[in-house]
Amino acid sequence: MEEHWPQARDCCLAHDGAYELGGDDRDRLIADVGFFLCLLKRGLPPAVAEQAYNGVRIFGGLYWPDASTIERVPTLPPVRTVQAP
Repeated sequence: MEEHWPQARDCCLAHDGAYELGGDDRDRLIADVGFFLCLLKRGLPPAVAEQAYNGVRIFGGLYWPDASTIERVPTLPPVRTVQAP
């Protein structure tokens, strides 16, 4: 893939951005298919695009934040008002 980096760069960055957002399994599939189609659109050989797609489908799940792994911002307890005497 290294020799295809100039063509694939924008596709890889967009795919990384989608992985940062996370979501459910459907969102991940959309990100991965979009990556594959972007690679083809940029002129990569279909076999190379397919290898890249298979790579993200097989190993990308390790990096995909789903609803159970997304870090949540802790919420503060409600503020109690104190009345002056």
